[in-house]
Amino acid sequence: MIRTIKRFMKRYAWPLVGFYQLLLRNDSHLHTSGWIESLKRSRPSRRDGKFVPWMNYSAIQFLDERLTRDFTIFEFGSGYSSLYFAQRARHVTSVEYDTTWLESIKTMAPENLSLLYRQHDIDGSYCRSINESGGSFDIIVVDGRDRKNCVREGIRALSETGVILLDDSEREEYRTTISLAVTQGFRSLTFDGLKTAEWRGARTTIFYRDGNCLGI
Repeated sequence: MIRTIKRFMKRYAWPLVGFYQLLLRNDSHLHTSGWIESLKRSRPSRRDGKFVPWMNYSAIQFLDERLTRDFTIFEFGSGYSSLYFAQRARHVTSVEYDTTWLESIKTMAPENLSLLYRQHDIDGSYCRSINESGGSFDIIVVDGRDRKNCVREGIRALSETGVILLDDSEREEYRTTISLAVTQGFRSLTFDGLKTAEWRGARTTIFYRDGNCLGI
């Protein structure tokens, strides 16, 4: 009888206790990271409600520690991440293909955030929008559409110390995108973990070279 109870506790009870502690304890990682708050607000956020990118928490923590006000950032795919980067960088330019979503972000955009609209196309104006300013960028975030071509164009627009961040890089369709960066002499650093406001894990990959701005 005692053995049966122990087996039951080990197999069913203790996992349930652990699960409920994660959900209910205010000091659990789900609470302190902001994951619970993100579910409540239906958007990626910290525990205090401040915006974070829709990435995994390991990548966000790394960015928290490395971003500085000296950086210029270009972002493929606008959103709450645009607001997050604008709080930490000198200037952010972000391109978006969804007009309704773009207008929503515009209502919250600070002065150092420039938002562009381009139609959703493949190997067209969307991926090439990064070249329009004629400048170079310290960080290029690829988290929108046509990601392989965005990485290709991004490499051309990088500063000498620049890096490229590819979100959701665990997806099978981005293998060729990763290979493209590697063939151009980049090394990669990956971050895996639970994604904000989601039940699934995700991967973020940063492509970098020696002497990069993030000190990798």
